[in-house]
This record gives sequence, structure tokens and C-alpha cells, in this order.
Amino acid sequence: MLSLLEQKVVLLIEFVEKLEKNYERLKASHEALEKEIIELKAENAHFVEENEHLTTKINSLLCASEAESRELNELSQEKKYTKQVVDDLIKNIEFLVEKEMQL
Repeated sequence: MLSLLEQKVVLLIEFVEKLEKNYERLKASHEALEKEIIELKAENAHFVEENEHLTTKINSLLCASEAESRELNELSQEKKYTKQVVDDLIKNIEFLVEKEMQL
């Protein structure tokens, strides 16, 4: 009977030692994961800051693009108007030349 009790105590001690090893392994894994979480949070904060910077830059570029588009439209309108004025001027000159030749 005492022998059986000794075996159970030995098994219990072995089980406790395994549990302690598992606990230490899990504790080390937990600490490594906490360290990784801290690093990932720092990396995420950096990406958030970079994203904000890029968003600001994109908005600035969009505004500049819209302004350039408006300027191009204005220049296009001015070009059409100038072409029309030049065409009218040429027609008037041709008319005057024809009138002068008839006299």
C-alpha cells in the first residue's frame, strides 16, 4: 500500500514539474507576444501618421489638379475667343481688300 502511495506521489511530482515547465514556456511565449504587440502598436502608429501625411498630400494634389483644370478650361476658352477674333479680322481685311480692288 505504501508503495502505491509512493508511486502516486512520484507521478504527482512529475505532473507538477510538467505543469511548471509548461507554465514557464507559456509565460515566455506570453512575454514575447506582449513585446510583439508593443512593437506592432508602434508600427501601427507610424503607419497612421504616414497615412495622414499621404492623405494630406493627396488632397493638396487634388486641389492643385482642379485649379490647373480650371486654368486649362479658361485658356481653352481664351484660345477659342482669340481664334474667332482673328478669323473675323481676316474676313474684314479680305472684305476691305476686295472693296478697294473694286474701286
